[in-house]
Amino acid sequence: NMATTGSNNTLVAPPVSGRQLADRVREIRKQGIVTAGIPFVSTSEDDRIQTALPGYFLQNSLPNEQSLELHSARPAYPLPEIASGPAASYTSIFVESDISKKIRSVPLFTEANGLLIPTLAMQLYLRVNNMRLSDVTFTKEKKLSIAGSTLMTDQLLQVWPYFYPSNANNRHAVEVVSYHDVLHEAISIDRLSGKIILLGVTARGLAQAVSTPADISVPAVMVVAETLASMLDNKIISSPAWASIVSAVLLILVTILLLWLPGQDMKARVIVTTVVVLILLGIEALFLLDVSIWLNMYPPVLLLLSGFLVTWLMGGVHKQAGKPTAVSGEVHRRVGLASQKRGELDAAFESFRKCPLDNSIMVMLFYLAQDFEASGRFDRAVAVYQYMDSFNPHFKDLQGKLEKARMMEDTVMIDESKISPAVSTAITSLNPTEENESDCDDQKVLGRYLVQQEIGKGAMGMVYQGTDPKINRTVAIKTLNLKREFDEDEQENVLGRFFHEAEAAGRLHHPHIVTIYDAGEHNELAYIAMEFLTGSDLRVYTKKGTLLPPLTVVKIGMKLAGALFYAHSKDIVHRDIKAANVMYDPSTGQLKITDFGIARLTDSRRTKTGMVLGTPSSMSPEQLRGKKLDGRTDLYSLGVLMFQLLTGRLPYKADSLTQLMYKITNEPPPDLFALRPDLKENGDCIREILDKLLQKEADDRYQDGKKLARDLLACAKKMVGKK
Repeated sequence: NMATTGSNNTLVAPPVSGRQLADRVREIRKQGIVTAGIPFVSTSEDDRIQTALPGYFLQNSLPNEQSLELHSARPAYPLPEIASGPAASYTSIFVESDISKKIRSVPLFTEANGLLIPTLAMQLYLRVNNMRLSDVTFTKEKKLSIAGSTLMTDQLLQVWPYFYPSNANNRHAVEVVSYHDVLHEAISIDRLSGKIILLGVTARGLAQAVSTPADISVPAVMVVAETLASMLDNKIISSPAWASIVSAVLLILVTILLLWLPGQDMKARVIVTTVVVLILLGIEALFLLDVSIWLNMYPPVLLLLSGFLVTWLMGGVHKQAGKPTAVSGEVHRRVGLASQKRGELDAAFESFRKCPLDNSIMVMLFYLAQDFEASGRFDRAVAVYQYMDSFNPHFKDLQGKLEKARMMEDTVMIDESKISPAVSTAITSLNPTEENESDCDDQKVLGRYLVQQEIGKGAMGMVYQGTDPKINRTVAIKTLNLKREFDEDEQENVLGRFFHEAEAAGRLHHPHIVTIYDAGEHNELAYIAMEFLTGSDLRVYTKKGTLLPPLTVVKIGMKLAGALFYAHSKDIVHRDIKAANVMYDPSTGQLKITDFGIARLTDSRRTKTGMVLGTPSSMSPEQLRGKKLDGRTDLYSLGVLMFQLLTGRLPYKADSLTQLMYKITNEPPPDLFALRPDLKENGDCIREILDKLLQKEADDRYQDGKKLARDLLACAKKMVGKK
């Protein structure tokens, strides 16, 4: 059989009769325009046969001077038995499939006994272009260069040809002509004129069949033919360096997409996944067919499909796991009824929501909503009715009940977007007097103060901006919801302690301690009116990118140390020095410690809601151990604050409260210079001060803020070059 390509280069003599073809072939071989392909097989370093190749291979090969790592090969069988007789050139026939059992790339050179032997496609390409093997060179990048032109190959000197698929009648893109038909003049030999002729076995069952991306089974000689055709037509597929970058970027984008997918419904997931997969495969096909560039889209496509499958499976698992069973529903129903009987309506609602929603549970929810209404909690009644509405909007008089509850909610709750519901029940309208009727009409008040807007939120209440109408002074009002935060039997005791601590803090008059004007209680809501401050708390300056200069941090520490020394001299310990409790205005330099008194009231105890108050990350070891505290615990917390302002992180971090407490009480703090190498030049004094402040034992720390302030002042002078 003969396979012919579509090239116009003539490698055969003028047309002759079939009977004269054998004689003509012998003449052609004598003329030196025939290339004989010798089958080679792949070898490894271990099984390579180190036998000298015949001399006619030496003149048809190149020395491997650059130690190129190519496919190692050897002749498939002894050469003298098949290679006798003259020939223009000898070369290797070598094809090898990849891991998917397909031929995707074809080597142009193989390595045998230290020689680079061109494959049949390479040798024919040189002959068609009137070039010799000596015209082939290798660049420093180990690329193939022919007469100064670089051929698109990979690191193994392989080309990725464009394989042409067979048509419906199993006709190959390269014409196949029977050798028998030519000899017996069954076809005109004119069909071979001006063609490159490859002689090889193509009959099924006899030919070495291989698989390509275009065909499941093609003869090996056809691979050589299509490789040569691709090289001559300049249809070599390449994968430039930037293609791998594109693939990596697409992997990242697909990963981001997979993080977004679980939050969508199944229909959206299917549509998005399908569209993205089609787009990726379309881009790959477009580049491959249009510009012969291969963008490997399989990794992002496989990642996307795998991620979609995982989210689909996990969604089904979660759906089944979250679906209440009959047994668990009965348990939650009984727990809900018991909670409702004890008056724990919120707990009852949570239990009923875990039950399979049916008419019996709807009845229980209906009565629960009425209990909420009876207790004046119309907002919770609305929530219950809305939950019922999602299951059966026509249940009894549900819509009427829902509308009525909404009306009552709007009537009872003060419509003030800046005031929280917890505080609004305690804020009443002033009965206008002749003196303040024009100023206070339609205003919301707490005690004698007009509430203007919410400006912050603390651990146990809200902070509002207000006005003292008697002297027209702007104040900050901090609230403490006694009913919500404390058990009923201890509310009276807490209120007494609250006023006692507020009175003690009100006696503090220091430029770096916020001034307290007044304290009171109204409708179980305790409040403190204090100096209104501009700026923000120091939390703003504890993030990397917004850190203050080290010298500024030292000056802040010096001022805070002085303020703490003053408070400690009055036998008042703050107990919760942290960034959130220090206000700072860089435009004016104003620096104030807040929450004196509140910290002592809430320190190291558990509220009614079960929340442990205080800031463990800033607490001293003795405070965590529950020991009696003095001013040295505040100095430890000040050290934590300065460390945080300098590094943008707390000294100790852990995954649980237990681990955090263990680290604070047992492990040394991180090295300051390891986190801030720029402080090594003139920050020795800062590290020494922080090391002393963060000692585990109070006796090993600074004993008062006065000595600390002096050392910080000396450190600041040293940092600016003063003695």
